Amino acid sequence: MKNKSNLSFVLLSILSLFFWCCRQNKAQWQGKIESHNGVDIVKNPMDPIYGEEILRLEEELSIGVKEGLKEYMFSQVRDIDADDDGNIYALDQKESHMKVFDKEGRYLRTIGQRGQGPGELGSAYFFSLTAQRHLIVEDVSGRRMVFFTLEGEFIKNLISAKNFFIASKVDSKECFYGIMPVQNENPHYELRKFDCNLEVVHTVIIAPSVLTQQKTYRAFSPMITFDLDKDDNIVFGYPETYEINICDPAGNLARKITRVFKPVEISLEEKEEVKSRRLPPEYTLGIPKFHSAFQGILVDDQSRIYVQTWEKDDGKYYYDIFTAEGKYLVKVLLNFTPLVIKRNKIYTVETDEEGYQKIKRHQIIWSY
Repeated sequence: MKNKSNLSFVLLSILSLFFWCCRQNKAQWQGKIESHNGVDIVKNPMDPIYGEEILRLEEELSIGVKEGLKEYMFSQVRDIDADDDGNIYALDQKESHMKVFDKEGRYLRTIGQRGQGPGELGSAYFFSLTAQRHLIVEDVSGRRMVFFTLEGEFIKNLISAKNFFIASKVDSKECFYGIMPVQNENPHYELRKFDCNLEVVHTVIIAPSVLTQQKTYRAFSPMITFDLDKDDNIVFGYPETYEINICDPAGNLARKITRVFKPVEISLEEKEEVKSRRLPPEYTLGIPKFHSAFQGILVDDQSRIYVQTWEKDDGKYYYDIFTAEGKYLVKVLLNFTPLVIKRNKIYTVETDEEGYQKIKRHQIIWSY
């Protein structure tokens, strides 16, 4: 009996070792890294290192009601973030104010109100929480950046009359990054870095406009997308190809991340929807066969890169997740659009069939 038990233990150990080795072999990265003029080029294959099972999400918080206390009701949440204490900030564009909740979802305070005076907001689009514990709101209609303390005390306005940002971010030194439309004889977009006084430091990338000199509206054309990592490096891409660039704060290119991918064909429904839009009478409509390589970039506080692709299932999009070094880690289908990822928590805004919004927080559980 004892010999049989020992034999069973040995066989079980061999099988466990076998399956562990198989998993280790399967989990090996199949890409390669090359260096060209001091720039690391990370070349990823089509398949990630791991399968989707290494990432699991658990919803742990939901804020928002259809009726009841107005502190927990939202009109049009456009941007959200969370501070180091886990407090959640929600910018309501329609109401022109910011609501703050603690990490348990309890209402704390409202920052700002509609208006053009000190501490008031006209049309707030984006905001940033900075290392200096400031809250900076982009007020588009007022062409200014509005500074608050995290407690809601107004600090100052920084006039941005010459600049209109389609998207903006603020780094740890309170320098600004923004995508700007440039309207001249050759319309285009520019991603620029500005100092703390909104003076241009340098241009990161220039990309064509959706409106061409030949009076064509280029539907589904690639758009610049970017985010900042924990070291103030800018992570950006113009998804004409699957290429993500990482530049240091001085604007020096440090790394390129590429991935073999299969382009997603634009559906008939998508084509019909864009044809229904009203265009200036002098413009014609141009529709390509395929979508761009990807549509969005988001970086978490550990510098992992989340790339929203055009591939979807049941109306939900797949995300490619890369390590901070640029290795293709996993491909996952998300039932929502992540807006912020900090401390392995995803913050998002979800809208139900009746149009009511809720802020939700999901815990990410990794198993690799």
